[in-house]
Amino acid sequence: MAKNELDLQMEDYQYLPLRDVVFRTLRQAILRGELKPGERLMEIRLANQLGVSRTPIREAIRMLELDGLVIMVPRKGAQVAQITEKDLNDVLEVRLGLEELAVKLACQRITESELQKLYQASRSFEQMLEESFKTIRNGEVVEGTVIDVKPDEIVLNIGYKSDGIITRNEYTNESNADLTTMVSVGDTMEAKVLKVNDGEGQVLLTYKRLAAEKGSKRLEEAFENKEVLTAKVSQVLDGGLCVVVDETRVFIPASLVSDSYEKDLSKYKDQEIQFVISEFNPKRRRIIGDRKQLLVEKKLEQQKELFAKIKVGDVMEGTVKNVTDFGAFIDLGGADGLLHISEMSWGRVENPKKVFTVGETVKVLIKEINGDKIALSLKFPEANPWLTAAEDFAVGNVVKGKVARMTDFGAFVELAPGVDALLHVSQISREHVAKPADVLSIGQEIEAKVVDFNGEDKKISLSMKALEAPAEEATEE
Repeated sequence: MAKNELDLQMEDYQYLPLRDVVFRTLRQAILRGELKPGERLMEIRLANQLGVSRTPIREAIRMLELDGLVIMVPRKGAQVAQITEKDLNDVLEVRLGLEELAVKLACQRITESELQKLYQASRSFEQMLEESFKTIRNGEVVEGTVIDVKPDEIVLNIGYKSDGIITRNEYTNESNADLTTMVSVGDTMEAKVLKVNDGEGQVLLTYKRLAAEKGSKRLEEAFENKEVLTAKVSQVLDGGLCVVVDETRVFIPASLVSDSYEKDLSKYKDQEIQFVISEFNPKRRRIIGDRKQLLVEKKLEQQKELFAKIKVGDVMEGTVKNVTDFGAFIDLGGADGLLHISEMSWGRVENPKKVFTVGETVKVLIKEINGDKIALSLKFPEANPWLTAAEDFAVGNVVKGKVARMTDFGAFVELAPGVDALLHVSQISREHVAKPADVLSIGQEIEAKVVDFNGEDKKISLSMKALEAPAEEATEE
């Protein structure tokens, strides 16, 4: 502020005390914008500029504070208060009118009607100041307009003599959030007063805590009404998942995340999930969510629909849910069916885990339905190898096969998937064989002649000896 910006108008106010002249000079400078909001009023500097002592400066500042045009800030002293352009115009109009009447009053040239006008104008001015500079209290909810945004701070005009400040920590739980990407100048928002004076003359506000209080109320209503909520997973912990609803944290234990055991919950990070509130106790800071309940209810509904439409003999598409040593569990969309190892192929399956993988899609045959249990099969009737076995393995045919297993009395040879034949120990060779294992091995490919076929009992007998020439004929040759 240049020295010549403030000049005492002594010729206009010769009849007033010096403090009043200083008061009017400073007030007009504020109302006309010559002194800007936030500018400090230094007594020594003002005394030098106006050519007066510090005493009338100090008294004038106190009068300005009563008018709401100046605020006292700890460790900084007097500062020009925030005031809107409309307030400036209104205050200027009223004050200038009062000044004119005051001059007449001081000169004893005022009529009774003018005195009444002075009284009413004074009351109007007081009322205007009261409305322009409202009082607020800690804990009060206020509404304001964003007038400035920094990466770590939001400044709100809340209609008070000081602006409201929302720090990053009081706006969001994200420690590194850039507030300029989340809030824009001109936005309106509600916030809660933490401190009317934060030590620097500003009002400290919180958006996050107010939102949490509203969120807590929202969750209480959802708990009472058994409402299904949707929220994004914000954190994956060893013991479960965390989601945030209106700035309020909800914990979903691992046991309530799914209807089946899941060792790794990391796949849920940043995913939107549905859940219900199963426990609400804000005093103990326990707000528990339950996703499993929804999955179980949905599965029961799907199960009901599934059993209403399926029957034995149907072919369905399912997804491999789990694989064990004895079989695989297939999700049919509402219920799981068991595909036993013996039903995985017309042939022999040694290890289901080498045949199926979790998540794989397969077509299965419904073999049996017993209550809520479903037995499945991959032995489709049209692929039954015994349908053509009578022709393929007729008596007298010479066939090839692999030794599948051996006993003391013979070896079982796989001629085709699902078709085994017995090679008796006495039919292995014209020479004496004590045990099949002495001359054969598992997996060995052999050639033999079909000597017996029983389609009804699904039994076939083979002979390797029948393909050998008699010993006498071999000697004569």
